[in-house]
Amino acid sequence: MAAAKTAKKILYGSIKRASVVKVIISNAKQGITTVILSHNGNSKSSIIKDLMKEFPKHRPVLMNFSVMQAGDVVMPKFANIDGVDVVTAVPHEHMGLHFEEPVILFMDEIFKAPKALQVQVAELMYEWSLAGKKLPEGSIVFGASNLEDEGFGDQSLGFVYNRIAVVEMAKVTGEEWVENYAFDNGIHPTIIQSAKEFPAMFHDYRDYSTAGENQYIFDPRMPQTAFVTLRSLERASKMLKGFEEVGLATEDITHCLTNVVGPRAAQDIMSVHILHEELPSWEEIVKKGAGAKVPKSAGARCLLIYTAISSIDEKSIKPWMEYASKNLKKEEQALFACTILKVISKAGLVSTHPQFLKWVTNNSYLY
Repeated sequence: MAAAKTAKKILYGSIKRASVVKVIISNAKQGITTVILSHNGNSKSSIIKDLMKEFPKHRPVLMNFSVMQAGDVVMPKFANIDGVDVVTAVPHEHMGLHFEEPVILFMDEIFKAPKALQVQVAELMYEWSLAGKKLPEGSIVFGASNLEDEGFGDQSLGFVYNRIAVVEMAKVTGEEWVENYAFDNGIHPTIIQSAKEFPAMFHDYRDYSTAGENQYIFDPRMPQTAFVTLRSLERASKMLKGFEEVGLATEDITHCLTNVVGPRAAQDIMSVHILHEELPSWEEIVKKGAGAKVPKSAGARCLLIYTAISSIDEKSIKPWMEYASKNLKKEEQALFACTILKVISKAGLVSTHPQFLKWVTNNSYLY
């Protein structure tokens, strides 16, 4: 991978998603609005969910500025002040300024807004008030937009930029996505294994000196209609689940995925997906335990491990541990144990189960 970076970087480096959430919260306590810049499809919009977990009593207020106009923010109102007829302005209800409890105000795609609209909400961004109405005490205001270099029309006004805090959120790595999101949100095991096997799907185009050097990802220096993002991978996951139910042919699945994640990613994802033919069904493992079918290839056994992590529950831990202990290599068993303990929704389930604890005791040298 080439080290040279030919595309302009607006900011000095980037920070991880977990740190971005901390920055938003810390800045909000000082009355500062944080705007996140990052790649398209890099889960910027879902940060409000993280904030809602931290502040469950706050009201979420979401505004998508890519589809808003100036008239969507404030409206004129006729009033009589000291006997003089005047026109004032009142904020729209969806701006959240009428709530008594604190809000989490999320200005999504803020720099895609027309300049006139950015001017109109500037006061809200750095004073947290609009048309004479101030947000409730304890509120949080933050925004998000794409990198200007990506060419999606994101442009900030200088006087606004100088009054807020702008941070660039680093692209999520495949490892981070799998451990912190994929398993807990039901991503298809094929997509999970693909993310592990093809880490270049999560790289930054700015780390490549030549356009198209990485055929997985979006690159504004070349024409593309489909490419890998966290968003497109999740859509591919949903499609694979649906295709399994209707029994779609392999070549048809490949065609459909190509138009979602691009040709290179579709081919590599399908090279993993066809390994499903070697796997026993989860129902067979639960019923037969160690006697269930054993995949011959290492790739298929790895896919089975990710399937187990996605599917395991209280009733299936015992038969799965019996199956794994008898039929999988020690390093494959360790892959299961080490991975599932990093998955929030599953770690508590297995860490107290006698069958799993017995395996850990007998195989502690593998950690």
